[in-house]
Parts: sequence; C-alpha cells; structure tokens
Amino acid sequence: MARKKRTKVSKGETVITLSRLRDILNDFEKTGDIDADTEIWLSSDEEGNRHSPLMIFKGNRINIGLESDKSRVTFYPSSSHTDWG
Repeated sequence: MARKKRTKVSKGETVITLSRLRDILNDFEKTGDIDADTEIWLSSDEEGNRHSPLMIFKGNRINIGLESDKSRVTFYPSSSHTDWG
C-alpha cells in the first residue's frame, strides 16, 4: 500500500499522524506521566488560554469526523470551556 502524502502546515511542520500520536502517548504512559484514566482536553489556542474537553456522550458516542479516504480524523470538543492559568 502506498504511503499517503503528509499535509504540510508551514515550513518544517507536518500534521501529526495517528501512529505518531500513539507513540507519543505510549511514551508518556511508560514514564508514568499519564495513565489510562488521563482525560483528553483540546486547547483553543497555542498559549493554552482556554480548554475544551473531548466528551463521550450517552451510548459511548463521541463527536468525531472521519474522512472516507482515511486521510483525516477531526475531533470536535465540547462547547464548554475552561480557562486555566
């Protein structure tokens, strides 16, 4: 199977892949920085001023978008926000 072309965001940056995200999270778990019960939150900006939780709803439903060609996964956070800091 041919490797998919990676999306370039800006010079020297590419969008993270599922495989790389798994590796990163596994590394954090191995060092004890996170565990299976660690919550997933999404920041609204690069400074981390506001955060939104990635929620699971009744029936184990999650707000997620999957492209039919398997090129992209989009997480849609909850509309509730928390200001940290």
